[in-house]
Amino acid sequence: GGGGGGVEMDVHLYNAAIHACSRSNGGLISTSASASGSGWKTALMLFRQMPRESPVPVIPNEQTYASLLHTLAQAGQLKVGMSVFEEYYRKNSTNKIEGESAESAEKMWGAALRACATAGNGKKAMELLEQMMGSSEGILVRPTTLHYNSILAALAKEGNDLLALELVERMQDDTIHELFPDLDMGDGNVGGVAGAGAGAMPDLISINTVMTSFAKSKSYKGAKGFLERVKNGEFTSRRGDDRSRTVSGYSSHGRGLGRAMDVIRPDIISYNTLLKVCDDTNEASAVLQEIRMSRRNRINPLHATTVTYTNAIGVCRRAKQPDMAMATALDLLHQAEIDGIHPNVFMYSAAIWTAEQCGDCKAALFLLDAMSTNNCRPNAVSYDGVISTLSQEGKFLEACSIFKSMKKDNIRPTAITFNKLAMAAQKCTTSSHYVISTALNDIVCHYLNGEERNASISGNIYDTLIRTYGKMDAYDDAVRIFEMIQSANAQCLSSMLYACSVVSPARWEDAIFLLHTSDIVPGASNRGRIDYSALSYAVIACAKENEWEEGLNLLNIYWYGTTGKQSGNQVISVDAVNSIIAAAGRSKRPDQAIGILNEMESKYGVPPNERTYRSILISCNQAEHEKRRQKRLKQMRSQTSDDDHTLSIGDEDEAEDDESLTLHWWEAALSLFRRMKEEDLTPDIQSYSSVISACEAAGQWQRAIGILGSMTKDGITKPNLFCYNAALAACEKGGAWLEAVELYERMQTRDLVKPNFITMNSILIALDNAGQKELAQSIYNEALKNRIISPWKWTKDADLKGNIRVLDLHQFSAPMSKIAVRHIVDSLLMGKPVHDVAKDLVIVVGKGKGSENGIRVLMPKVKSMLLEEYGLHICIDENNNGRLYISSLNLQKLTSFEDEEEEDDE
Repeated sequence: GGGGGGVEMDVHLYNAAIHACSRSNGGLISTSASASGSGWKTALMLFRQMPRESPVPVIPNEQTYASLLHTLAQAGQLKVGMSVFEEYYRKNSTNKIEGESAESAEKMWGAALRACATAGNGKKAMELLEQMMGSSEGILVRPTTLHYNSILAALAKEGNDLLALELVERMQDDTIHELFPDLDMGDGNVGGVAGAGAGAMPDLISINTVMTSFAKSKSYKGAKGFLERVKNGEFTSRRGDDRSRTVSGYSSHGRGLGRAMDVIRPDIISYNTLLKVCDDTNEASAVLQEIRMSRRNRINPLHATTVTYTNAIGVCRRAKQPDMAMATALDLLHQAEIDGIHPNVFMYSAAIWTAEQCGDCKAALFLLDAMSTNNCRPNAVSYDGVISTLSQEGKFLEACSIFKSMKKDNIRPTAITFNKLAMAAQKCTTSSHYVISTALNDIVCHYLNGEERNASISGNIYDTLIRTYGKMDAYDDAVRIFEMIQSANAQCLSSMLYACSVVSPARWEDAIFLLHTSDIVPGASNRGRIDYSALSYAVIACAKENEWEEGLNLLNIYWYGTTGKQSGNQVISVDAVNSIIAAAGRSKRPDQAIGILNEMESKYGVPPNERTYRSILISCNQAEHEKRRQKRLKQMRSQTSDDDHTLSIGDEDEAEDDESLTLHWWEAALSLFRRMKEEDLTPDIQSYSSVISACEAAGQWQRAIGILGSMTKDGITKPNLFCYNAALAACEKGGAWLEAVELYERMQTRDLVKPNFITMNSILIALDNAGQKELAQSIYNEALKNRIISPWKWTKDADLKGNIRVLDLHQFSAPMSKIAVRHIVDSLLMGKPVHDVAKDLVIVVGKGKGSENGIRVLMPKVKSMLLEEYGLHICIDENNNGRLYISSLNLQKLTSFEDEEEEDDE
C-alpha cells in the first residue's frame, strides 16, 4: 500500500503491474508466480486491491480492465475474464467509470473481444457481438473493423473457417449496402445477430485472418478458393491501403459520402498462409511462381520472404509425393538463394524435418553440416529433427553424437530431444544392452544439468536406461539411476518397478516398498489410485517369485471399484492378473487361480484372455498329476516292500479313500476348456496338451482322444508331439492298446509328427501290458533303426581305467527295459548279434533313487525276465550295485546251446 512505502499508488502504477503479469504469465511480478503459471492470480489480486488502497482508493480505468482481460485470456482464464468484463459492464450501466466515454466503451469491448481471440473462443466472441449490437434501447456500441477482426481471430484460432468466411462476406455485403442503399442485400444477420453496420468494412487483416482459419482447419481447397475470390476483387475496403486499387465507376453518396472504395489485394502474408496449409509440392511450386510473376505488376508486386520459403519447404514434409519431397526441399533452398534470400535456421529446420519424414538420415546430416558451413547456427528444432531422423533407423550411437554436439553448441535440449534419443535406444538392434546403457549413463551423468535432470524433461531417457539395466539384470545400477532423478514422475516409477519385475530373482519386496512409499499418483480421483502400469509391474514382480498372495493384496489395496471401467482407463493389465493366476497354479493352488478368473472382469476390470485360461489349464493338469502321485505313494506305503513286487498304474482307478472328498481337476480342466471356447477365445497347442494330459493323469483315455480329435475341427492345423504323447499315455493307462497303435501310426503318417523317447515308452508299455510282445518288439526295433531310442552308452569300467559299452536302461520303464534286453538276447540266438559275446553284457538299471520311495523297479524285472525266458543268471556289479552284468561265459554258453539244439534238430 501507499501508506507503508511512502509512494503514492496511482492507477498508472497498477496498470503497469497488471500488464507485467501477462508477460510469461507471471513475468516481472515474482519468479514463483512465473514458474507456477499463476501470474493471472497476481493480476487479479492487484485489481481487487486497488479500491482498498489507503489513504486514497485507486479507481480502475479502461486500461486497467483491458490489461487484466489480456492477462486472464493469455492464461486460459477466459471465464474469469468475462466475469471481470461483466463487472465493468454493470458499472458502466450505473456509474461512469473514470475517463469513460463512447470511445472508451468501444475500446473496452475491443479488449473483451481480443481476450476471446487470445483464448480462441469464437462462440463467446459471437455472444459479445450480439450484446454490442442489440438491447432493449438499441445498439450499445457500433462494431468496427477492429472488433470484427478480433472475432475473426477467435474463429480462426479454433478453425471455424465456415463462420469466419460468412462473417467477412456479411461485412462486405454491408459495405456494398453503404455505397448502394437502394440495393436489397437481405437481413444482414450473422448467426442470428445484426449485420456489420456502417464502418465495419473488411480490410487486409480481415482477409488474412480468414485465410488463417482455413489453415487451422487444414482446408487447402477452401483457402485457395477464398484467395481466388480476393484476387478477383470481390472484397473492398476504404481507400488508403497501398496494397489496394480504386474501384472505377463508383460514386460516393449516402452514408459513404466522400469515401471511395478500394479493392483488397492479397499480400505476401496471404500467400504464406496458403503455403502453410498446402500438401502438394506441385501446388507449392505454382504458388511460388505466381509470387515471382507478380513482380511484373507495378501496383501490387510481391516479394517472397524467408517465411515464404520456410512454409514452402514445410509443404515437402506434408507432401503426398514423398519420393520427390526431399529433392524438392533441397531445390527450394537453392531457389531461395537465387531469389536473394539467405536460408535461415527456420528454412534449414523445415528441410531437416522433411528429411525426417522421408527417413533420409544422410540428407538430415548433410543439412546440419550445411548450416555450419553457411554460418547459420542450428537451434533445438534443427538438432531434434536430425536426432529424430536417426532414431527412426535405430542409429543410437550416431544420435548420441549429435546430442553431444548440441550440448557443445550450448543449445538447450527439449523434451522432444530426450524422447527421440530414447526412441533411438529402444529401436537400436546393432548395439548390445551394455553399449546402450553405457552411452545413456554417460549422457545422464555428464551431459545433463540440474534442470535437465527433471523427469518432466528427460524422463524418457531415465525410463529407457532403467529398463535397459533391468534387462541386463543390473538391478543396483537401475536403483542408482532412479535415485538421481529429480521429481520422478509416473513413467520413472513404472520403469523402476519394471526393473524389479524382470531381474532374477525378482525384487518383489522392493517393488512393494516403492509402491507403498511413492507419492506419484497421476490423475488420482480416489484414495489409493496409482498408475496402472506401475501397479502391474509390482504385481508381476510378486508373482514371479510365487508371492501371489502379496500381488493379490496389492490389487485389493490400489484397485477401486468401477472407477477405472467408467472412465475407460484400464486400472491393471491383464498380464498382471495372469501372472498371479500362474503363480497360484505353480504354488499348487489351482482353486485360487480359478477364483481369480471368476472375478477378474467384474472386480478388476479386465477380461480373461487366451493366456489366462492356458495358465489355469496348466495348473489343473499339474494338480491332477500331483493327485495321482499322492495316491500312488499312499498305495506304496500300504503295501509290503518286496523287491519283486511292482505296482500297476492301472490300479489307481480303485480309490482307497472317499473320492467324493477329492477334487477332480481333469473335470475342472474340461469345464474351463469349454468355457474358453464359449467366450470366443481360441485355445493354443499348450492349452490342448494340458487338457489332454489332465485326462491322461485321471485315466480318462476316451476324453483325451476326443480332445485330440477336436483340434482339427477347431482350426488347429495339427496336434504337436506333446498332445500325442499325452493321448498315448492316456491310452496306455486305460489299457486301450489298439487305440494307442492307431494314434502312433496317425502321428507319423497323417500329421508327420516324429515320435520321441516318451512316445516309445507309452506305446511299448501299452503293448507289453496287453501281451503283444511281437508287435512291441517290432516297434522297438523300428525305433532303434530310426535312432529314436539309443540304449547303448560308453562309460568307465569298474577299475576306471578304460571305457566299456553298456546297455543304459535307468531311464526306461520296466516293460521297455524288458523289450530292450530281449532284443539283445534274441539277436545273439538268431546269429545276428548286436553285442560281442566275448565281452560281458553290462546293463545299467539304476539304484532306485529316481523311483518313488526309492524302491528299485527295473532290477527285479530284468532279472526275472532273463531267468524265466532264457534261463540266464545275472550278477550285480560289486563296485556299482546299479549295474547288472551277464558274463561273456554265460553268453557263449547260451549261443553254443542254441547251436547244439539246431544240430539235434537236423
